[in-house]
Amino acid sequence: MNERMSESAKNDLATAARNVLRESFQEIVIENLAPVQIPIGPVETLTLTWEQRCRARRKCTTDEGTKVALVLPRGTVLSDGVLLHNQSDKTIQVKAQAEDVLVVSPSDAMQMCVIAHHLGNWHRSLQLNDDGTIVVEYDSPLAKWLEQKKISCQKAHLSYHPNLKGAAHD
Repeated sequence: MNERMSESAKNDLATAARNVLRESFQEIVIENLAPVQIPIGPVETLTLTWEQRCRARRKCTTDEGTKVALVLPRGTVLSDGVLLHNQSDKTIQVKAQAEDVLVVSPSDAMQMCVIAHHLGNWHRSLQLNDDGTIVVEYDSPLAKWLEQKKISCQKAHLSYHPNLKGAAHD
């Protein structure tokens, strides 16, 4: 600090510095989805994988650097495009991150049933598309099993939106 600076100016400078620090470490706590799902303020994106979108309680950071604490009701699964925070100063929107997946192309209904049966037994989520393809999270043992069964599949890098979810037995 400059010795010629008055005590008042030093205090003002210190207060301003504290405010900047406080703002840079401040996080937005989100307990529920935004009630209005049409953006009001400038949109910031929170890019999350499928696994991250299934975790209702976590700390994360938007692509623009805003710290976010998700404290959503247990069991909440975030969909691509949903608004978490929607105010005139800032809107935070979820974006499904592209991730490694397997795109499986069954040759017929019987092959689709075999795939669905095994994925269900393994408690695996899957995305069934209108064109008959099945998208699952990538893992090499599954890819090898599909190859052994001569079931057509390709590794891809896509956002994953399962519409059939694997769950434990009740």
